[in-house]
Amino acid sequence: MNAIRTWRKQRDLTQEQMADLLGVSASSLSRMERGEQWPDRGFFEKLISVTDGAVTANDFLCIDQREEAA
Repeated sequence: MNAIRTWRKQRDLTQEQMADLLGVSASSLSRMERGEQWPDRGFFEKLISVTDGAVTANDFLCIDQREEAA
């Protein structure tokens, strides 16, 4: 599942509520959660701030830093 959606659902936030926190439209957030839209740098900065670093750009790139270190 998409990292944004997982974080959002764990906190019982709707797409509209999360979109407001991130400063994007709910439809844009929906496309991002489905992998149909790539966020810009400003979005990632806001995402890291809103989620206290729990969701980062690496989550979009599917980079597992544990695997890279091995």
